[in-house]
Amino acid sequence: MKVKPVLRAVKPAYPDKYQIEYNKTLLQYRPKSWLKKPLAGLALTALLSAGLSGCYIGGWGETSGEPSPPNIYHVSDADALRILSEEFEKAGFIFVEGNASESADFEFDAHIIKDESTVDVEYVSIDDVWDGKYFGVTTGYFSPKLDAEALRQQHPDAAVFNDPMPYINETEEIARQNAEEEIRRQVLDFIAWLAAVSAEG
Repeated sequence: MKVKPVLRAVKPAYPDKYQIEYNKTLLQYRPKSWLKKPLAGLALTALLSAGLSGCYIGGWGETSGEPSPPNIYHVSDADALRILSEEFEKAGFIFVEGNASESADFEFDAHIIKDESTVDVEYVSIDDVWDGKYFGVTTGYFSPKLDAEALRQQHPDAAVFNDPMPYINETEEIARQNAEEEIRRQVLDFIAWLAAVSAEG
């Protein structure tokens, strides 16, 4: 084996923070049908990032020498409402699915009742965002977190929660557990805030 000098060294290209954010944005814009087929979604998203040029899929994966983007776990509306119901009922609230008040923007998912007070509840899921439930109300960036923040500003008296969308770094089961725990933390934070506001009168 002979050692030969490298005539043409290739300088590694590391992604900057703008490229990382751009990649995340591309992942957010995948159609809902892609979410059910992660491998197809990653391949098609990579093709889009390559500008649909060159007759090959580049930008991510072993071919380009860069790591593949992680999959994202999404908590469905049904699972989230089950979690919300459990946590609110533990705290002594009555949890009722369905809109409690007339809203010109949209119908809330549910409402909670305690001590003759009623609070509207909304869980912002990726499906709600893609289905345009908050069209004209929120940011339009196809982000449950950003849409939830916008809804909180427009409906400060409502309890608004969002899909935490954790990356599947280990297994889908661990990602599911992390997502559900994050939703439970959101509920507990809201209950603590509500208790503080009530104590202030």
